[in-house]
Amino acid sequence: LAARYGALRTPAVFVFPDTRLLNPRWQVRFDGQLVHNNLVAFARGMLASAMHTAPQRVASLADLRAATAGGANATGTFVGLFASAAGGGALEDFWTMECLRRHPRAFVLFDDMPAREAERLWQWAGLAHSARSVEEAIVYLPADGESGEEECAESPPRPAEIFDARGASAQGSWRDRIDRFCAWCERQTLAPVAVFDVQRAAALDRTFEWLLLLFAPRASAPSSPPRQPWEVRRKYFAEERRLLEALVVTARASDGRYREVLPLLVPEGAEDIAAFRSSFGVAPQDPTVAMAAGIAEPACAAVSTEEAARCVSSPGGIWAAALFNTQTRRTYLEPEGRGWCPGHEVPLCGFVGAVLGGHVPPYMPSAEAPRDD
Repeated sequence: LAARYGALRTPAVFVFPDTRLLNPRWQVRFDGQLVHNNLVAFARGMLASAMHTAPQRVASLADLRAATAGGANATGTFVGLFASAAGGGALEDFWTMECLRRHPRAFVLFDDMPAREAERLWQWAGLAHSARSVEEAIVYLPADGESGEEECAESPPRPAEIFDARGASAQGSWRDRIDRFCAWCERQTLAPVAVFDVQRAAALDRTFEWLLLLFAPRASAPSSPPRQPWEVRRKYFAEERRLLEALVVTARASDGRYREVLPLLVPEGAEDIAAFRSSFGVAPQDPTVAMAAGIAEPACAAVSTEEAARCVSSPGGIWAAALFNTQTRRTYLEPEGRGWCPGHEVPLCGFVGAVLGGHVPPYMPSAEAPRDD
């Protein structure tokens, strides 16, 4: 029994949200100090709508709509469509990964619901099914208003992204497949513009092919302590995020390459942020001159520009920029050391386009002293 539920060390506590489903992937494991108050809080909060600890079982499109709607699921919901409660599918191990469990989840079992409802759900998800085999997948449903589609009240929004058996059985080691799956999960819940957090730095890696790192000038650094919860940190730089989101939407609509670029705002902080900044070759001093328009990029033609003359001659208001490729691990810097001035997005878009077009060489760190050989 311990081997079946992965209890390698005791004591261990598992909660069965539905005792009709005994497969290990449907259970919720308690991780924490085994004291009375913690256990009681876990038991009371496990099925609460705000906790999302236990995935909710649905049996129709109407149930799925109800499970994924509401203000609690602000970032969307992952839905697992499985053939049977008995398990054995390629996606079973991915469903229990911590990178997925920390998000709202719901699941559907094809063989344990009315045939008509099962067919409607699989047709809605675009999955194949027959008397011999049923295709399984994990799909992501954005929160209400994010899908951009008009849906009736009884029907949930269309799946935005799908992770199926082909992704689960892709080439590479098991560790590589887990990393790709977790990067896929993280990518679904990211906003068009993210705010860097040290504790979640590893989760951002490889979510997009390119990270556009923008380092906040010290003059505009948030006054809040650097160690803040992620929900608080993501509210920083509201104006800068608004400008960059408009840039991202416009550029992605014109050029598909920009869909693999994630702007990442990095607050000014303590030693960990300074080390992070220097690892990409960005100078410790803030830029004093804003970027100028360079090579004309078609994707940047429709990007709006606001008044930014104040940044050109005023130190302290310009953000240092670096474009990092998460696949090749190479960094690209603005050739003249200029930075981004909020409100002047066309030059920033041009810098990104120049890197994507191969017009900017990668940054190569130099040795402090010449070698004897």
